[in-house]
Amino acid sequence: HYSLSLTADTISDRDETHHEFKLTLSQIQADMRDVAFYFRRKTGTIKLTDSGLADVLLGGEGLTVTVHLVSADRDRSSVFKVQDVSTSIHTLKFSVRDSKHDTLYKMLGPLATGLVKKQLQKAISGAVRTALEYVDGQLVGVRDQMAEAKASEDKSRRDVLRQQLLQRKQEADKANA
Repeated sequence: HYSLSLTADTISDRDETHHEFKLTLSQIQADMRDVAFYFRRKTGTIKLTDSGLADVLLGGEGLTVTVHLVSADRDRSSVFKVQDVSTSIHTLKFSVRDSKHDTLYKMLGPLATGLVKKQLQKAISGAVRTALEYVDGQLVGVRDQMAEAKASEDKSRRDVLRQQLLQRKQEADKANA
């Protein structure tokens, strides 16, 4: 399930347009088996190091990711800015095995679930932000090449786009080979 809201404001003083996008992806569920983990706590009275395998279930309403993008008005190095990425996990269940402290995880499971949920949300938010910043960089490259094609008479913008897509396809084929 996903939703998209779009607002566009025109600033009449400077004749500029400002766009904002809010994208929500929800009900993303996952069942991950044999996830390797490593845990090291150096601070506090209890110092703990452990590693093992875990089975993780994102259930219920699953994972919800909300992304707020705004147009980069005067910044030529960007097409859009990622203003905010928020994630929430409705239900998280996990079981740990092949670790040094199996009984500890069984006893402290409910307390550990909150910590794992928070860390997972943070990691997913960071990954989504990084991916969108990469897409922004790619769009800047396409925009600049389109501007060059518009300025020169020997290349059409259609040819530039076709060349870009062909180059990306060749790179993908190389990676898959």
